[in-house]
Amino acid sequence: HEAAPPLASTPLFAPWAAMGKIRPIMIKGHERALTMIKYNRDGDLIFSCSKDHVPSVWYSENGERIGTYHGHCGTVWCLDVNWDSTKLLSGSADNCCKLWEVQSGECLHTWKHTAPVRCVGFAMGDKRFLTVLDNIMGNVPTIYVWELELNNLANHPDCPLLTILGHTGKIGRALWGPLNEAIYSVSDDSTLRMWDPDSGEEKHVMEGVHTKKITDLQLSYDKTLLCTSCTDQFVRLFETKT
Repeated sequence: HEAAPPLASTPLFAPWAAMGKIRPIMIKGHERALTMIKYNRDGDLIFSCSKDHVPSVWYSENGERIGTYHGHCGTVWCLDVNWDSTKLLSGSADNCCKLWEVQSGECLHTWKHTAPVRCVGFAMGDKRFLTVLDNIMGNVPTIYVWELELNNLANHPDCPLLTILGHTGKIGRALWGPLNEAIYSVSDDSTLRMWDPDSGEEKHVMEGVHTKKITDLQLSYDKTLLCTSCTDQFVRLFETKT
């Protein structure tokens, strides 16, 4: 009898062999370190900001840069794009939050602060937005809630609608919750807090879950879950309702 042929050293089905090599799209254009990257809701655009003062927008499909937003004179720490990708908010170390027309790159309005702006965020419906004040130059960690009248920016008030205080360390991120019913924030004080966006009252505080400064906070696509990252080397998941 003939000897049986040796078994193949590779599996019968190798999906990576069928697909070929996966080549990542390299997006290059910023001149200094990146500070934030954000997809729009549809996933076809990527917005980025860095220490080079100039936010940019790119096609996610091929990495082509579509345009830039010129006007800041300091590191741009954060940005947010609204639901239909027509307006962009940016916050900078030049103590300003700016509103941009996404398509044209025009700066529509500027809100001045007393310290660097570390986080910005549109509320659902584009009737309000939030900014986060850095705790330097004698300032305390603060979340501001502002009214937003896109059709009346020329007469827009330059004072916040609401001031939220409570964190004892730098606020790393603040986000609107489902249906604008809450604002969630994380801080160097190692707490996750939930606030009433109408009164500024603290509705809940999560202490002891993390042991060091919390570096980021993100919501799931349907805003039912919260995810936190921390320098204690843990990532934790929370339900927004509880």
